[in-house]
Amino acid sequence: MIRKEEIAEIGLFRKPHGVKGEISAELDVPADELKSFSAIVCEMEGIYVPFFIESVRQKGQVTALLTIDGFDTDVAVKKFSNKRIYVLRKELLESDVMEDGLLIGFDILMADGKRIGTVTDVDDSTANVLFVVDGNNGELYIPVVDDFILEINEQDRFIIVDLPEGMIESQLN
Repeated sequence: MIRKEEIAEIGLFRKPHGVKGEISAELDVPADELKSFSAIVCEMEGIYVPFFIESVRQKGQVTALLTIDGFDTDVAVKKFSNKRIYVLRKELLESDVMEDGLLIGFDILMADGKRIGTVTDVDDSTANVLFVVDGNNGELYIPVVDDFILEINEQDRFIIVDLPEGMIESQLN
């Protein structure tokens, strides 16, 4: 079973398009990146359920037309109208979408609530992807590692992390 803390919101379904099962969606990620996720997730009757993307067509700057495997009519796909679109958080963190700035502007907080700084960039030029953070005492680098990230709150735009002891201090010296 998929839990709320395992997913991240990436968009919103709108309404069916045509009669062959396409549905329009407003996306926070590039439409061509959708196929890189194992599935999208939607809440159905209180349960987060995975669905598989069959096809994606870009319609506008933030709008795309999606076909979902197993839903081939406008009537069948209507159940997705106005539902939020999620992906597995782990896959989002590992994807190329990170370089597109999805988390830029988010505050980084320690588990105890102490503010570290604000994400200003995502550096993927090395083997380990890093958050570039404008900290209280200068620029910091925080590895984008699933084990360090406890929560990403898209609504309030913050990330809670649990970093190894001394990671921040070692960058300030």
